[in-house]
Amino acid sequence: MTVSDVKKIVFFGEQTEAVYVEMSREKMAALGITREEIFDALRAKNLPVDAGKIRIGIEYIPVNPTGTFNSEKNFNELFIASRKGRLVYLKDVAKVCREYADPPQTILRFNGRPAIGIAISTASGGNAVVMGSAVKARIEELMQQIPVRHCPATHIFGCAYHCTGHAGG
Repeated sequence: MTVSDVKKIVFFGEQTEAVYVEMSREKMAALGITREEIFDALRAKNLPVDAGKIRIGIEYIPVNPTGTFNSEKNFNELFIASRKGRLVYLKDVAKVCREYADPPQTILRFNGRPAIGIAISTASGGNAVVMGSAVKARIEELMQQIPVRHCPATHIFGCAYHCTGHAGG
């Protein structure tokens, strides 16, 4: 179900996910695979590789799951090289996992707790009061479907509320 008169919805504070490739120096050395070969294989799939975010101690790189990969599990089958008649895949020299991007791009807090903000704008010619009431009703419906109650929806500001308050409505 959609809400009429909504033009645009923007989320604030949502945490983006990244796929991390944690390279094993021991396995790479045993198979004769270099970091550059892994980077080249990722680049060949048009995946962004940001060498500035490699952590030397654990040695992993963040990449965004785009292109031909639709899950972090697909990364495991990425062909890296052939050594002594053996095909070497990413899963042979690295661990792949999906986690929240570190550091986070944006952080939003409400009353000292992590939060996600939703900004909803009214379509041109739409009624902000009617739309605001419909959005509130829809959010209440959706909150009934969320099994965990540690995720309350709190109204911070709304033109519909303030417009009716100032208009005597």
